Amino acid sequence: MRQCRRFIGLLLAVVMLCSMIPVSAFADATSKFPDFPTGWSKEAMSAAVNNGLLNGYADGKIYPEAYLTRAEFAAIIVRAFGAKTKANISAYTDVLTDAWYYDDIAKAVKMGALNGKSASIMDPDAPITRQETFTAVARIFVLSDNDTSVLNKFIDRAKIASWAAEYMAALTKRGYVNGDPQGNSNPEDYISREEFAQFMHNAIRTYITKSGTYTGDFEGITVVRVEDVVLKNLKTTSDLIIGDGVGKGNITINGVTIEKRLLARGGTITVKNSKLGENVVVNNVNGTTYFKNYRTETFFKGIVENTKAQFLVRSSGSYVPPSSTDTVYTLTLKVDGSDYDTVTVTNGVPNKSVADPSKDYYTFDGWYDDGNNKITDFGSVTASQTLNAKFNAITYTVSFTGDPAFVWSDGYTPITGFTVDELNSKQLPPSEKVQAPLGYIFEYWKINGNQVDSLQEVVDGGYANVTHDGRLIGYLDLACVTLADGVDLCLDLLIGSGSGLLLGLDAKVILDLDLRLYSHLGGKDHAVVINGNNIKLGLADHIQRGLLQSLVECVGKHLVDGILIEKSLAVHLFDDASGGLALAEAGHRNLAYLFAVDVRDGLVKCILVNRELQRPYALFGHFGFDQTHFQLSSK
Repeated sequence: MRQCRRFIGLLLAVVMLCSMIPVSAFADATSKFPDFPTGWSKEAMSAAVNNGLLNGYADGKIYPEAYLTRAEFAAIIVRAFGAKTKANISAYTDVLTDAWYYDDIAKAVKMGALNGKSASIMDPDAPITRQETFTAVARIFVLSDNDTSVLNKFIDRAKIASWAAEYMAALTKRGYVNGDPQGNSNPEDYISREEFAQFMHNAIRTYITKSGTYTGDFEGITVVRVEDVVLKNLKTTSDLIIGDGVGKGNITINGVTIEKRLLARGGTITVKNSKLGENVVVNNVNGTTYFKNYRTETFFKGIVENTKAQFLVRSSGSYVPPSSTDTVYTLTLKVDGSDYDTVTVTNGVPNKSVADPSKDYYTFDGWYDDGNNKITDFGSVTASQTLNAKFNAITYTVSFTGDPAFVWSDGYTPITGFTVDELNSKQLPPSEKVQAPLGYIFEYWKINGNQVDSLQEVVDGGYANVTHDGRLIGYLDLACVTLADGVDLCLDLLIGSGSGLLLGLDAKVILDLDLRLYSHLGGKDHAVVINGNNIKLGLADHIQRGLLQSLVECVGKHLVDGILIEKSLAVHLFDDASGGLALAEAGHRNLAYLFAVDVRDGLVKCILVNRELQRPYALFGHFGFDQTHFQLSSK
C-alpha cells in the first residue's frame, strides 16, 4: 500500500505541475470524480467535497489514497475555518508567490496551524504525518490533555512523539482519532487525503457557510465561518466554533444549547438564553473578540481568554463596538540597554514572534516592563513601552574526585556549585588541600581528559554539571638496592609525566632526610613535589634499565660505606649518547661526589670522584655540576 501511495503521489505531483490551480468541486460533483471512493471513506470524502474542503485536479480525479501534502493540509484548514488574514511568509524561500498554495500557507501560518520546518524552509510539497496533522488541528481546536493514558490502547503507543501525545490524547478521548483494525495509531505514517477527510468528519459535522438564521439539532462540532449568522433554538452535541472567517462580524446565539464549549476564533457575539456544557474559550489570532454581554453572566463562568475579549461595561451600561480604527502599540525590546527588536501590536495581536535572546553563562527569564512586571503575552499590553530582557545566572554544579582516591587536608570543604558572577570569589580547590595517597602527588584538575586551571575554563569549555577528576601522579619502581640499614634506594618511573625518572630513597627516608631531587624532562627543568619535599632529576630519556640498576648499586655501595651520611643530599643523573655511561652527582656540604658507571666495554665500572668546593651552592643543595665537568673514558 505504501508503494502504491508513493506512485499515486508521484502521479499527483505531475498533474499538479500541469495545472497548479485546483478545480472547485460543488455539492453534486462527487459523481464526476472517476476515482471517488465507494468504501469506508465515501461519506467523509463526500462531506469534504460538499463543504468545499477538498477539490479535484485538472485531470478530473480526487486521488483519495494519495498522501496529503503540507500545502494541501494548509488549504483544507483555511477553508474549514474560513480564514482570511495572512501572515508574512517571505522568509520561506521555497514558497513562491505565484504558487497555487501561497495564500493558503500564509493564512494557515497566521492561524497557527502550520509552522516551517526551519526559519527558511516550509517544504510545502512534502507529505504530512498523522501525528503532525492531529497536533496541528488540536491546536486549532485548543484541545490538549496531560493525561495521556488513553493512548495506551494503541499497540504502537511508544511511537507517538512526546510533543504530540497531549494533543492526540484529547482527540482520542473525543473519538476523533481511532486506531486501525490491528489496534495501531500509526503516528509516524503519512496521512492520505481520505484518511484526513475521515478525521475531519469525525470531529466537524456542520459547516455554516452562508449568512442567515439557523435552527435545529446539529451533531458533532459546528463551525460558523461567515458573519451575520443567527443561531436560534438550536442544539449542538459538541463544540460551537466561531471561525476565523467571521472576523469582527455579528453572531447571535439565542436559545442555544452547546453540550461542550464555545470556541471563539473571531466575531462580535451576542449570547441570549443559552446554555453551555463546559466553558467559553477565546482564541482569536486576528485581534479582540467582542461580547455584547457582561463578563459576570453565568454563561461566561470559567472563560479562558487566550486572546483578548471585550465585554459590556456595567458602570456606563454601554457597549464599546469594534473600532474601525486599529489600536496599535509599539514595544521596544532591549537587552542590556541595547535595542534587540521591535514588535507592533495591532488590536491585541503582535505582528511577529520574537526569539528569546541569549547571553553567555545566563538563561533568559523573560521580558519585564519598567515596573518589573513580567510580560508573557505581547498582545496583553495596553500602551507603547520599552521591555527589558532579564537573565538568570547559570548555576554550575561541580564535584571533585581522583584516581586513586584522595582526601582533603585540614578539614577543607570544596565548592559544590557556582555562577559566573562568583568567579572572583570561588576557585578550584588548591593543590595543597589535596592529601594524595602515599607514593602520589597532585598535578592538576581535569574534566573529560582536559586540564582545567580555573573555574572560568570550566564554563568556557562547556563542562557544567560534571565531575572534575584530580590528576594524581604515581611512582613505579624500576630498580632498587637495599642498603645496610634496611633502607631501599630506588630509581622510580614518574607515572603520567612521560619518561621522567627519579633517584631517591623510600618514603620514610624522604621524610627523615629532607631529600631534595629535581626532574629534567625534554631539556627543561620542572619542579615537582612529594610530601612537601622538592624533587629534581636530570636524566637523558634513553638510559637503559640495566645501566640504571648498575648506577643505583654503585651509589648504594658508597652510601653503605658511609661516605654520605648527613641529612642534606642532592643527586644529578647523566649519561652519554651511547647509552653506556651514566653519572650520578651528589653534594654534601662543601664536598661533591660523582658516581659513574661505565659498561661500554662490557665490564661494569663503579667509579667515585671527589671534588672539594669552596662554598655550598644555595639552590636546593645543588652544586651545579653537569656532564661537561667530567670526562670519563672506558679505561
